[in-house]
Amino acid sequence: MTHQDPFGQPNDSNPNANAGPYSASPYGASMQPMTPPPKKNRTLLIVALIAVATLPVMCVCAGLLLPAVQAAREAARRMSCSNNIKQIGLAMHNYHMAYDSLPPAYTVDANGKPLHSWRTLLLPYLEQQALYNEIDLTRPWDDPVNREISETVVPTYNCPSTGEASNLTTYVAVVDPTGIFTGSNPISFQDITDGLSNTLMVMETSPDSAVPWMSPQDADANEFVNAANASHAHPGGAHVLMGDGAVQFFTDSTDITVRKELINRSDGAGTKMNSLASRDGAFGEQPGYRHAATGAVFSAPTDEWMLATGAAAANYNELASAAVVHSGNQKHGERMGILIIESLADVGIDSIDLNQTANNLVNQMALSNKKLENLDEITDYGVPVARYTVVGDVEGAGRLRYDCSVFLKNEYLFQVVAFGLAENTPVNDPQLQSIHASLRFP
Repeated sequence: MTHQDPFGQPNDSNPNANAGPYSASPYGASMQPMTPPPKKNRTLLIVALIAVATLPVMCVCAGLLLPAVQAAREAARRMSCSNNIKQIGLAMHNYHMAYDSLPPAYTVDANGKPLHSWRTLLLPYLEQQALYNEIDLTRPWDDPVNREISETVVPTYNCPSTGEASNLTTYVAVVDPTGIFTGSNPISFQDITDGLSNTLMVMETSPDSAVPWMSPQDADANEFVNAANASHAHPGGAHVLMGDGAVQFFTDSTDITVRKELINRSDGAGTKMNSLASRDGAFGEQPGYRHAATGAVFSAPTDEWMLATGAAAANYNELASAAVVHSGNQKHGERMGILIIESLADVGIDSIDLNQTANNLVNQMALSNKKLENLDEITDYGVPVARYTVVGDVEGAGRLRYDCSVFLKNEYLFQVVAFGLAENTPVNDPQLQSIHASLRFP
């Protein structure tokens, strides 16, 4: 059978041979070209559809995440602000150790005109000694000779939530005749008879009320009492610095009565221990402290003793509610005493084993090469007492001997600790025992 090619030429060979770009269908009909035409690219269309479909979801997610991110950033700024105020509190205590008083709210010239703020006086204790040395303290803070220094940014005085760092600060003292800062007259810790943890030292004011850090400008009692009406840098409240160096966050809902009581350093409100200068002959003319809840009286063997309550007492023992501590001096040497008072009701304990408690306290002592020299249970003035002596090494202080006693009285646990250099303080050293003898229950 003769076949014709697509152009009408006969072909006697295999009908599928030399078929070229076309081939015959087994059903006798022509087929489409063997190479298929290119398909349309729908990728861009699919991407566009996905983008349109997911855009609202992405917007919703962004709307949900943004507040969380902002909240996290504010939490970090608030923590940084709290650390700044803690540094100020530490500087205050270091200043007190150097001068036996806190800095005055401001210094004055011969005519009583304010010159410089307490913030200026704290510079050496905030690692700003070089800056402090450049200041002419005999001239006002805004005098031309001090102007360039007054515009310097001191990081510790800047709250990160107030915006860009500047020479303005929101950390101000509360200046009041009854408070820790009275004006140009400095106050000592011994003058704060309400207890350091119960008395306000520094507050955080609103950014609108920020002042140059060198300026002798601060807040008055009304500003702190009515702080709930201010526009704070932190949502819901502001930080305050207590006399013991603790930093607290006061919310806008903090009771006005509480705020008023915290300003006064000697009104007795909320005080766990009150100052007592006995004149009735029971303790001679020695200064002392009385624990109102138990009736305990501590007559200070020397006049360098000070009261610590709350957070400050907890530095010695996490359960402590109050402590009387020696501020230290060259004459007294390394001997220092601590009286710690704990309420069993506060920690939910009905009774304790005194010997076991003493052993637990020994185990908690951060000493190297520690040795328990003795542990005896005695009766002192009709009260069972666990008396023990511990020797151990303290970094930077040497080897110390601790003479301790633990006892219960009026549902409170008392721990008396006296210590000195081991080489100078044998067991039953009379100077250490004098600290124990200073505690009485009249």
